[in-house]
Amino acid sequence: MTTLHARDADILDTERSCADPADLLPECGVLALGEPTHGSGNAFAWKWQVILDLAKRRLISTLAFEESFAVGLAVDASLRQESDAGVLAAESASRSALDDAWDRASSIWDTRDVRAGLHALQTLNRSLPPERRIRFLGIDVRKPHEAARQLLSRGYEDAVLVNVAERTCLGEDEPEQMLAAAGRISSQARSSSSARVPDDERATDLLLARQITRYVETYLLQPDFAGLHLRERCMADTLLENLPAVGGTVLWAHNEHVGRAEDAFGEAASAGSSRSTATPSMGWFLAEHLGPRYAPVGVLCTTGECRAVDPATGEAGFRSVSLPPIRPGTTEHAFAELPRGLHRTRDLPSHPGPRRFVGWQLDSDLASSDPGAFEIQRPTSDFDALQLLGPSIAAT
Repeated sequence: MTTLHARDADILDTERSCADPADLLPECGVLALGEPTHGSGNAFAWKWQVILDLAKRRLISTLAFEESFAVGLAVDASLRQESDAGVLAAESASRSALDDAWDRASSIWDTRDVRAGLHALQTLNRSLPPERRIRFLGIDVRKPHEAARQLLSRGYEDAVLVNVAERTCLGEDEPEQMLAAAGRISSQARSSSSARVPDDERATDLLLARQITRYVETYLLQPDFAGLHLRERCMADTLLENLPAVGGTVLWAHNEHVGRAEDAFGEAASAGSSRSTATPSMGWFLAEHLGPRYAPVGVLCTTGECRAVDPATGEAGFRSVSLPPIRPGTTEHAFAELPRGLHRTRDLPSHPGPRRFVGWQLDSDLASSDPGAFEIQRPTSDFDALQLLGPSIAAT
């Protein structure tokens, strides 16, 4: 596939291809915003711009995020707290509460870019009546200790939960103990009288217990890639279980989670896997359930850097790492000179891939010697639209 140079851009209808994100948002549906890496600050900035604009226009009611469901509960409480009764007078304390909640999130998202967006959303929420404030929803199954901690704070008493919350090893039968504990909590929640426990509180308790179960099934009972693929289904299910009755939802996750891929990561995983069955992405499950009410947007960048862990350094911390060079034949190479901005894929030349696939870890030695190791053979039809960025700017 040859690169599309500026002269080839004449094939594009500029007015149609420079799309408004609001036009992509399905009514009472999900607009999924991807990212080319887990550390591209300009991708984060663009996503926050879209989210805040849609929120100001009162087109969305929920921000779903690739973060632990349990962590999401604490973040949501901070984002939607009352703006009266002295809260505004104690603004610094309330901002600290939001930061404290986000301190428990994955280190992937511990950046000034993401925190600034959360605080901007909190400020916007304060200008809205309580019933119109944007809800934050974590959809991931990770961090079972956070789910256990929340259940203990909600009044449940269980020795296994205490150990999970304290991240104490339970021994060889840890999966069985955790599953049993989650089952006990679920039984207690279902048997609680409605007069004593409101329905929404009981539903949250059940969801927290379910997240512990899903964590065990995904990370403790499944090997390698099988667990990663089960995580895709679990994230989709968590979102579907919590979709708002009114208003749209913006979903924040990686490109390869939001794309409609019936065989997600297949080519990327094939070198080290004997997998022989299709492994759908979260986006595929959402599209199957929601149909036209699901609209995934991929984000592509050219060169540049991203915030990542670089195993080649022998250090575990995040740093700015140069992206693998763009190879001829890739989607990034084919689209490198097209106009920047948001384009519906129906208005772009179709491309079969591969495209770049970088998460939170990027080995600089491998990126230099074998850039193809960071590519996945997926077509642009995985998405309804593509946001074409220039060089990636590392998140800080």
